[in-house]
Order: sequence, then structure tokens, then C-alpha cells
Amino acid sequence: MKAWLVVYLAVVILIVAFMLNARAHGWYEWECCSDSDCAPFAPDDAVTTPQGYRIKGTWTVPYDAPQIRPSHDHDYHLCEYPKGTVRCLYVPAGGV
Repeated sequence: MKAWLVVYLAVVILIVAFMLNARAHGWYEWECCSDSDCAPFAPDDAVTTPQGYRIKGTWTVPYDAPQIRPSHDHDYHLCEYPKGTVRCLYVPAGGV
């Protein structure tokens, strides 16, 4: 195979991979994650309490907190920045 064809195919694969990743979580708001600090997490790691959402047994985010945002899919997403600080919590419609 010619070298230019290998390079071309590698570039195409990288572009497609980037586009799929961007489409999956490209809706995170910049102020929440700077495009790098958000990730989905298991719904079992979100529990409702009288005080708010209890996340991963570590943080409680009040229901009326400005960090609560609507999820654009059916998953929960947590944005930590700096590490250990809840910057945003994306919650699917209907909550837990």
C-alpha cells in the first residue's frame, strides 16, 4: 500500500473518532468543564435525599443549586474542577 494512502486513512479515522466523541458530549457547557472535566456516571451513583442529589456517596448537591443542569441524554454527568469540586451536575429529565 502506498504511504500516502496509509496517512490518508489514518487521518480519516482520527477525524471520525473525534467527531463521534464530540457528538457524544459536545453539549457540555464551557463554564462547567472547559471541554475536559465532565464524564457520565452510573445512575446508581445518584441518590435523592431531602437535601439534594447525593453523588457517588461523596457530594450532596441541593436541588436548587446553580450546578444542576439538564442532561442532553438519559445519563447523569459530573463535572469536577478542580478535582473534588462539583462544578456542574447534569441530570436527566425526571431526576433519579
